[in-house]
Amino acid sequence: MKPLKSLSGITNWLLRIAVALFMFSAFWNTIINISFSSFSWHLLLVILYVLCGIMLLIGGFRSNNSWTIIAGIGIALLSCYFAYFAYNGSWFNAAMSVYIFPFAIGLYFAANGK
Repeated sequence: MKPLKSLSGITNWLLRIAVALFMFSAFWNTIINISFSSFSWHLLLVILYVLCGIMLLIGGFRSNNSWTIIAGIGIALLSCYFAYFAYNGSWFNAAMSVYIFPFAIGLYFAANGK
């Protein structure tokens, strides 16, 4: 059986949308309740993580691959950061393993571009 290469464009967009939806659903309350009086590095990285998700979406509309590659690298690195802090001594932790998917998708777009 041959692979369905005609679906690759749709799957790339579905991956982009899935990452953006994950970021907004995971960090919506954090973004909405921003308090600049108690600004921290963690909050800055959350904002950067969501911006990388938005850049990944916008990069799909651009003619060059630079936004997609930069966003993919950012998503992969920040997913490692969030997975590290979600680690509680067990690799079979749902809170930590949920960051494996954005990490893999970020690496995919960093390696392949569009």
